[in-house]
Amino acid sequence: MKRTIERRFTCPVVHVPNFAPDENPQGSLWEPGDYYLFVGVHEAHKGILELASATAIQRSGHSIMFVGLGRYERRLRTMERDSPSKMEIRGWAGPEVLSRLYRRARGLIVPSLAHENSPLAAIEALSWGTPLLVSNRGGLEELIRGGDAGVSFEPDASEIATAIMSFEDSGFPHKLREKARWTYETHHHPRKYLERYMALTEVEGKSYQQEVSQEAARSGLHSHEMASYQGVGPD
Repeated sequence: MKRTIERRFTCPVVHVPNFAPDENPQGSLWEPGDYYLFVGVHEAHKGILELASATAIQRSGHSIMFVGLGRYERRLRTMERDSPSKMEIRGWAGPEVLSRLYRRARGLIVPSLAHENSPLAAIEALSWGTPLLVSNRGGLEELIRGGDAGVSFEPDASEIATAIMSFEDSGFPHKLREKARWTYETHHHPRKYLERYMALTEVEGKSYQQEVSQEAARSGLHSHEMASYQGVGPD
């Protein structure tokens, strides 16, 4: 996503990864359960229909649980009746229920067709040590850190099913849990976000003051007079 922005704008671009509150401050890791998880609105741009279709052809032996609401909920429930061992539609879930679901999921699947940046559900899953399976759209691949925290795929039913099978064959539901939690602590913890944000504002503040001083020198003004003239100094 950062590279895409850089191609369109001439100003400097700094990537500060998004954050989510740490509901797992002990950094505990749970044994994965028997399901994969989708969390989000049940709308077309989320790749919900592609994921639902993938449930019929994936042969991992594990179900896919859908959490959320949206216009396709009724359609998903019809598909659930046709494949009860492969799909589970949970509807809306509050924070406590979501936490329990995240920590035991084999992986969180984010099959978005849209060019998403950093969905909160993905960061929340990482905080519980749950690895990600994400589409190769937008900034989603940045979340898996080159494969440390998950895998990516083309968001169509066949590729999603293949990604799940490959994920299982590689033992990633177990192997990537520690790296997933590490990814959260290193890149998405609120503390890290604040550190990066404050460091960025300090650098930008110094750069601005330097520009003001240089402009003041050219104009024959003191820097504080120049800043006040530009409307950023004291009244």
